[in-house]
Amino acid sequence: FPLDYYITLDLDAFIEIVDAVGGVEFNVPVEMYYDDPAQDLHIHYQPGVQHLSGQQAMEVCRFRHNADGTGYPMGDVQRAQTTQQMMLTVAKKVVSVDSLVNINEFIDIVERNIETNMSGTDIAWFAAKGLGLNLSTGISGEALPGDGNVTYKGTSYCYELYPNDSLEIINRLINPYTTDMTLEDVEIFQSPY
Repeated sequence: FPLDYYITLDLDAFIEIVDAVGGVEFNVPVEMYYDDPAQDLHIHYQPGVQHLSGQQAMEVCRFRHNADGTGYPMGDVQRAQTTQQMMLTVAKKVVSVDSLVNINEFIDIVERNIETNMSGTDIAWFAAKGLGLNLSTGISGEALPGDGNVTYKGTSYCYELYPNDSLEIINRLINPYTTDMTLEDVEIFQSPY
């Protein structure tokens, strides 16, 4: 189905926003031990609640697996859940009373790192709606169910959606219409292999 608006935010903005609120307390769900010198990426965390800077929060979100292949038992599904939890944690801190004094800094960070097809009026409308959102109960999300071990055209570990289960979630969480969408509406790709 068509998306009317998009916003892309550079990773640097995420790091800067987390730093602007003084970091976040976050429960790292698994041991994370991974190094990729080519990307200058070094992720070393033990499970448990800890205070993370912007760089550290980004590393926790980027983590896929340890150097020995261990990590999230459910792979990218759990990685997506960790990222969602991190985004919610950061959003709660950004809209807290203590952080509102940083509003001009947040605006500057976003302006330097955003790409969108929305007008200023559109952004203001969505921002006003977002400020009124109860972040404890007003946000929900789920990973679309599927199989992450599919091989497609020689590429391993592709994620193939389970169409009927995914359609149920799409209709429940993001369908903007008054009638349910069908499998033909969402065109969930299924590998012929």
